[in-house]
Amino acid sequence: MFKMTEGGRIDYYPRGVIEAFAELTARRHAEPDLAVENRLLLQYRSDFLFYVAAGHEALAATLEKGFAAAYRDGSYMKLFDSHPYIQNALSQANLAGRKVFQLDNPYLSEADRRIPREYWMR
Repeated sequence: MFKMTEGGRIDYYPRGVIEAFAELTARRHAEPDLAVENRLLLQYRSDFLFYVAAGHEALAATLEKGFAAAYRDGSYMKLFDSHPYIQNALSQANLAGRKVFQLDNPYLSEADRRIPREYWMR
């Protein structure tokens, strides 16, 4: 997609706000003319999950229990809100200065749709 954008085959493609700036920096030498659009924001549910190999149900249950506990006690959001990688991306993105388009994600699995609303980004 980077090369297609750089080559003019497409004009743009969406990236997660956490991904966009890091990818741009990493690819600066290969595609020096790419930029992150700075006025618009496409907002939709997209998962950011841990996956475990089939047959590791006990591990999956332990992770789920731990993340739920960390979310309930505030430690997960404290880490999220203070992590340099995330905060750097959010500060570069200037979310408050963008026009937001709220979209449905038709590719979101039924399992993801059952995730309680409280766990999705605020």
